[in-house]
Amino acid sequence: MLQRARSGRLRATDWAQVFDDTLPTATGQRNRQLFKLARFIKSFPEFADVETDDLADGEVLVADWHEEGRKRGVIATVDPLESITDFLTAWQNILFLEGESMVVFLEAAQRKPLPECANRYGQHPMRRLVGLCRELHHRASDDNGVFYLSVRTVGDLFGVTPKTGSLWLKELCLHRVLELVEPGQRGGGKAARYRYTGD
Repeated sequence: MLQRARSGRLRATDWAQVFDDTLPTATGQRNRQLFKLARFIKSFPEFADVETDDLADGEVLVADWHEEGRKRGVIATVDPLESITDFLTAWQNILFLEGESMVVFLEAAQRKPLPECANRYGQHPMRRLVGLCRELHHRASDDNGVFYLSVRTVGDLFGVTPKTGSLWLKELCLHRVLELVEPGQRGGGKAARYRYTGD
């Protein structure tokens, strides 16, 4: 079943386990899980700098991944080309690799003085969120200064619900600390994209 996935430049690994870890558990999760798969593959040193036009091995693996998802009844999309296209889009959007947790960026932000614009929040945890956003701006943004940040990630990092995380991010946008560049997809399909506009 996974013979093709083990071929080419993809080094030997337990792809059955990788598929178990990255395939959706229900329909409607395909995009989010493809991003997870792309991050995993890009964490291989031999793939770290590969551009999308040189990803033949990865495309074959995604086709296998899609086929397995169809067999398990967790992918409703019929054409594997849609998954391949979404995988290539995810590949271009990866800003940090598997294993580079958001916790790393939060810890780095906490070792630095907070931005001046964070002072308006007093002792509220949002002060630390401002620091995290500045850190993401410096270390995980694209050429336009745009980075990904989901409400679920904010919730996990600061011990609040995704709804509260959403309210915090909206408030930062209202205070012009952040600019919402692209809204996220409901259901966790894709995180929102922001630009840090604070000091």
